[in-house]
Amino acid sequence: MIRRTISLLVAALSLAACSNSTVNKDWHRSRPVAEGRRPIGLPGQPVEPGFRPGERAGATAASAARDPRSMVTIDGSSHATMGWSELISRAAQSDIVLIGEVHGHPGAQAFLAAFWDDLTPQAGGAWLALEFFDRDQQNALDDYLAGVTTEDEFKKNAARNNSNYPPGHRAMVERAKALGRPVIAANSPRRYARLARTSGYDKLQALGPETQRLFVVPSTMTEGRYRTEFENMMRDSLRQGAHDAAEKKEKAEAAKQGDTTPEPEDIEAKVQGYYRSQNLWDATMADSITRPALAGARPVVLVVGQYHTDFNGGLVERIRAAAPNLRVMTISLADEFASQGNALRPADAGRADAVIYLK
Repeated sequence: MIRRTISLLVAALSLAACSNSTVNKDWHRSRPVAEGRRPIGLPGQPVEPGFRPGERAGATAASAARDPRSMVTIDGSSHATMGWSELISRAAQSDIVLIGEVHGHPGAQAFLAAFWDDLTPQAGGAWLALEFFDRDQQNALDDYLAGVTTEDEFKKNAARNNSNYPPGHRAMVERAKALGRPVIAANSPRRYARLARTSGYDKLQALGPETQRLFVVPSTMTEGRYRTEFENMMRDSLRQGAHDAAEKKEKAEAAKQGDTTPEPEDIEAKVQGYYRSQNLWDATMADSITRPALAGARPVVLVVGQYHTDFNGGLVERIRAAAPNLRVMTISLADEFASQGNALRPADAGRADAVIYLK
């Protein structure tokens, strides 16, 4: 089993309580990833777009100077190199495109902007979807896209800041606005993910019908490698006490809304709670993009943390189960060097339809 970087998981999941706040700028410091491991992105985790404070200026400048269209792109199945035009063409012919990003990586942000810029002329029906936006922020997005609100008003209404609205995401939204393309707020609001974690799905299913439009409760849990790796990493991080501060803060914020449900004390109960949240996010995002794709949007492009999509992750499984006839393309943005020149790293075989090395 491929083990991912534990320190990155610890920091990423610790952000679960603060999706609309500025976060620690050092959380994504574990790079490059060692051979046999891969970086991950978890649902809706906002990050400051940069690396360690001492590295930020140089890293950002280096990434800005590099044309994302020249990044090494490799077919995850055939292991053959793929040119930029082929990448765009394949995406334009897909029904759904899942871009698994390294949240906040400047090279990833540059890629997102260039990819959307070049895809939209070829795909006149393309829609954009973003993990960082929750379903209860759809009205704020729609108002801005329609010109009802200014950007400053939009950011206030959608609780956007430099942490949860990095430059690549903003560039994609601005182009969608200019072209009149829809943008989907794809994720479940975090308060319902907390309820799934602390109280289970029954409490969510007891809520009113209008509230239930904001999330999708999965009928089953994703099994196999996805679950095994998630649970193993979560046990490790919980034993390190990595989530204590985040859970305390989240509990205080939930109490302001009348939710006084305590966090479980048992580690195994916590592990299963976090996995319920993970599946709630996957089910909600799968529903958010599958419905418009089935209705004729081509393609629906979702920007999401790569843990959900790499190696046929839980999000990919749910989309394919719900709509097996849709053509789904996965793209993984790897915060790594291709270790063998322009060849696919052995650890990345099967990671995605297209693996893009950001460095």
